[in-house]
Amino acid sequence: KFVPTHGFFKFRHFVWFALLFPVVDEAVALHMVDLKLTLDAALKPLQARISQQQATVIIEGDLPVVTIGSDQLGLVLHNLVDNALLYAAPERPLAIYIIGRIKGDQVGLVVADNGVGFEPAAKEAIFDAFRDRSQHAGQQRTGVGLAVCRRIMDQLQGSIDVTPVMGQGCTFSLRFLDRTVDSSLGLSLEQLQA
Repeated sequence: KFVPTHGFFKFRHFVWFALLFPVVDEAVALHMVDLKLTLDAALKPLQARISQQQATVIIEGDLPVVTIGSDQLGLVLHNLVDNALLYAAPERPLAIYIIGRIKGDQVGLVVADNGVGFEPAAKEAIFDAFRDRSQHAGQQRTGVGLAVCRRIMDQLQGSIDVTPVMGQGCTFSLRFLDRTVDSSLGLSLEQLQA
């Protein structure tokens, strides 16, 4: 019987990282994305763990259909909720808040949790691929997930930021533009930027 080792998982993450990054770097094409459906799809594979950990996921705010330069936003949301589940504080029930805000063409999504958090000095390092090799809950982590999140947000010409509080959790803030007006004019992003 095959028993995967840490090296196997590390290699698998490396291959995943190497295969996904070129996809993320492809030319920007506009996609209509229903944020509510995207969030539902991102949470679906995590439902068993959410139930097992008796975590609460609270969704609030605006989650409309937007036009953005990536269809990978679901992967960002999945990775952030996955991290919240992994880094839950054992002394309290996990609560994950997902909040959407729209103001004009500005879209903001917040994913916050009451997990273990981390030191603010590490807030940029957590987005470096293969940097976070900390051991937690018996698992070695490679840091690939958050590096991919940053890359996808860069593709959206947006941003991802984190506000950590050691022992109290993290708040990830995503910001990007709704390109609905751009796409309704029939112009590509390259034409608009010229």
